[in-house]
Amino acid sequence: MILHLDDASGLEAPEQLCGGKWRGLARLRAMGARVPESLCVTADAYRQFAAHAGLEEATAQLRALDEDGRAEKSASLRVRIEDETQMPTDLASLLRNECERFTEFGPLAVRSSATSEDRDDASSAGQYDTFLGVQGLEATLEAIRRCWSSLWSDHAIAYRTRMGHNEPSVAMAVIVQRLVPADVAGVAFTRHPVEDRSEILIEACRGLGDDLVSGRVNPDRFEIDRSTGTWTRVADAGQTNLDSRQLRTMRDIFLEIEQQFGCAVDLEWAWQGEELFLLQARPITTRVTPPLPSHETQHEDLTGTAASPGTVTGPARVLLDPDVAELIDGDVLVASFTDPRWTRHFRRAAGLITERGGLLSHGAILARECGIPAVVGVEGATQRIPQGNHVTLNGDRGTVGIG
Repeated sequence: MILHLDDASGLEAPEQLCGGKWRGLARLRAMGARVPESLCVTADAYRQFAAHAGLEEATAQLRALDEDGRAEKSASLRVRIEDETQMPTDLASLLRNECERFTEFGPLAVRSSATSEDRDDASSAGQYDTFLGVQGLEATLEAIRRCWSSLWSDHAIAYRTRMGHNEPSVAMAVIVQRLVPADVAGVAFTRHPVEDRSEILIEACRGLGDDLVSGRVNPDRFEIDRSTGTWTRVADAGQTNLDSRQLRTMRDIFLEIEQQFGCAVDLEWAWQGEELFLLQARPITTRVTPPLPSHETQHEDLTGTAASPGTVTGPARVLLDPDVAELIDGDVLVASFTDPRWTRHFRRAAGLITERGGLLSHGAILARECGIPAVVGVEGATQRIPQGNHVTLNGDRGTVGIG
């Protein structure tokens, strides 16, 4: 039921036991990368809890519902998992004993590691819950339950259905990890996710990286030449002061990880003082198709960052809250940012425009996985784009034409 990073079993455990996120951490630790102290509450613990609670019928019904009828039953099931079902005595005792020593590290990160997560064809980026700054045993046990219940959130089911991974066997492992009090944190792709170039792309922000991955901030962005280590700051949002030594250290370590994994990788990282920690490693889920040459002159009113390739024209649907309205097939979604609560809208959106966020935010990754063009970091988009007006979004150039 419990795995530790330094145990051989932690590296050899199948994804149906520990999920893709834990497998990535175990591989990083095995190659000598600096990974925070962690344990994995395996998916078998979830399965024991689910059997004890009799969840099979409820989850089967939930998977069978369409998106319009799922929200209420999803919320009810999550309450049942988090609050209404008593944990089996032996499982509760095991989790208490194993997690208690981790509380001595101070604040913790409690992170989901679903068995359908971090695949090479579907990242599940941001679809399951993570809790940062968790303190004390009772709060840690509560966070584990909440990670379990996030398996059945409305947006997570919508994502799995869209990606073809909504199988009955899906389960949830949970990672309990010492929280790194980062000075600077971020995400790196060892190949450019949008353009047909091999540079390493890094996005960074101050402190913990959760605002970056959720798309709530515009990050600093760096490109590093794989061969020479020469780097360029291509976007300066005033977030960080990463220097040449840090960037070259990241380049060396990230390329070594890519070689060990045998594919281009998506990494979450954090600097604490002089130490670089690796928090996640998974395959990059999208492959870049170079845009076809176009001799068309396109009207450009707004500019941002090209985040998912392609060009689309459609009516703008400006939404400030993901729960207050629906899209019509073919709408171009315009929002301040898109965290996982917006996932259900991607089934109808023809394109995505956001005011904040970077190339490596969850919303941008999801747009690329869904194959819809996206431009992020378009300042004032929700105010400057009239509701219902036709817009032309160019996800290769990072431009938006209105009218």
